[in-house]
Formats: sequence, C-alpha cells, structure tokens
Amino acid sequence: MTTETTEAVAPHEAVRALEGRWTVRGMEETYTEVCELFPGGHHLVCYATSLKGEIVGRHMSIITWSAEEGCYLYFGVGSSGSVRTHRGSVAGGVWEFHGTATIEGAKAAVRVTMTPFEEGFRFLEEYSTDGATWIVDADFDYIRLEGEV
Repeated sequence: MTTETTEAVAPHEAVRALEGRWTVRGMEETYTEVCELFPGGHHLVCYATSLKGEIVGRHMSIITWSAEEGCYLYFGVGSSGSVRTHRGSVAGGVWEFHGTATIEGAKAAVRVTMTPFEEGFRFLEEYSTDGATWIVDADFDYIRLEGEV
C-alpha cells in the first residue's frame, strides 16, 4: 500500500492500493492473503488462508466501488460461515467501512479503519452495541510480502 492519496484516481481505481500479497505481522507463518484485480479492473478480489493448529481457515472478500450508492462496498465470506457486508469510503489513503453484525447475541455497529504506513496498513475493527462506546475487536498490521509492489 502506498501512502499517496487515492483521491486523484477514478473511484474504482483506488482499490489498486490494496492489491498484492499480504501477511499479518506476527502471523507470517500462518496467514497469507492475495488480493487481485478482477478482469476489467473494477473489483478487488482477495483470498486469505489462515492456519490454527491443524485447522485451515479460508476467507474471500471483494471490495468494489458502487457508482449507484456513491461508496465502496465490501463483501466477505469465511469458511466458518461468516458473512459480512460493509459500506465505506477512502480519504487521504485511509479506508473506513461501516456495517452491522451480531456480537454475543446483540446487534452491533461495526467500523473498520485501514490506515497506510510504509510497509502496509494498520487494520482496526471496532464494534458498538450502544452507538457511543467503541470496543476494539481486531487491531493488527498487514505487511506486504517481499517483492510485491
């Protein structure tokens, strides 16, 4: 991911900043994610694989620009049965997505912020069940694998 602004390009081209092969700092041996532009260049499709002992987890996500809705859409599915849909924006290279999820039986607002730095980007996922207090659910750094641009 570059730290240059993504506003100078057409909205659907901003997803190129997330293209490449990634891992998570501290999980280099157990997590990989490959994000590629779908033919036509309008959608980014990512495939992730994680290992927890002998259990292999898989996740697929799509990030795309919706001219109709005027925002980015994130669709994600996981081998555990998880399904996520978020809507978001990018400003100054920082991506922010919003959606909902059921957490511990309660409906919650979800906020995901991806902030670039030289080697990759910080991924911060938070949720709120009361609309005021945000609780960190995930906070880690995606690191671009060597040789990737």
